[in-house]
Amino acid sequence: MIINFAGDIDLAHNIYSYFISNSIINEKIEIKIEEDNVVISILNEQDKKIIKQIMSLLQEYLDSFKIYKNHQITELENIITVGIPKDIADISNLVFCEICGYGMSSEEELLVHRRSHGII
Repeated sequence: MIINFAGDIDLAHNIYSYFISNSIINEKIEIKIEEDNVVISILNEQDKKIIKQIMSLLQEYLDSFKIYKNHQITELENIITVGIPKDIADISNLVFCEICGYGMSSEEELLVHRRSHGII
């Protein structure tokens, strides 16, 4: 299992230390840190409770600090990402059709696309 902290190396190190200090899960996992990733190997693959405990500890840590109140935990298979979610429109130069929501990379493409709706 990999927990990625979206470039926040300080948070990754803090979570790593927090997990190391927790004796409940520390006996059942191997843990190491690689840049902004915390890599966890569960020693007993049958123990699904460990994953729930890890997620719970992660959320508990985030909730205990105001600075992390906007952080969200997203899980996809064996990769967990911790970060502030962003809308694609906020982080790109895409323009979107007002009718169907289709995204294009320029205003010119948007004008051509609008014609397909018959509004220009």
